[in-house]
Amino acid sequence: APFPWGGPYIRNSKGEMLANILRVSEASIINEVKEDGTMEFRFAEGEIDKVQPTSLTSPVNGYLENPFGLYNMSGNVSEMTTTAYVPGKNTTAAKGGSYLQTPYWAMISSRQEFSKPTAYTGFRLVMVVIEK
Repeated sequence: APFPWGGPYIRNSKGEMLANILRVSEASIINEVKEDGTMEFRFAEGEIDKVQPTSLTSPVNGYLENPFGLYNMSGNVSEMTTTAYVPGKNTTAAKGGSYLQTPYWAMISSRQEFSKPTAYTGFRLVMVVIEK
């Protein structure tokens, strides 16, 4: 599945968004399969000017959790990683896409260069709860 919620779509069967990502009309995006079998996504000519991003991040539990009980593994804000974007270069990879990015960036396989702070990139805290 291309997305962390286990499916190939950005909306559920009720038409509700599954992540806080840039909302664009399906008709505005052209999906093409390249010769190597990968997908290429691009906006139809003239459509990019019609896109209106959401202006804010959403609450942590604003969308459904994934099968592991984790929220916002894609969308809302991109997450910094410790993985080098380009080996030997002083940048790392960010993953997950943000509220200002198209669904392509929310795909598990997508990654982007991260080199400086932005309002749409963050990090994930991990905590282990030890019960007595």
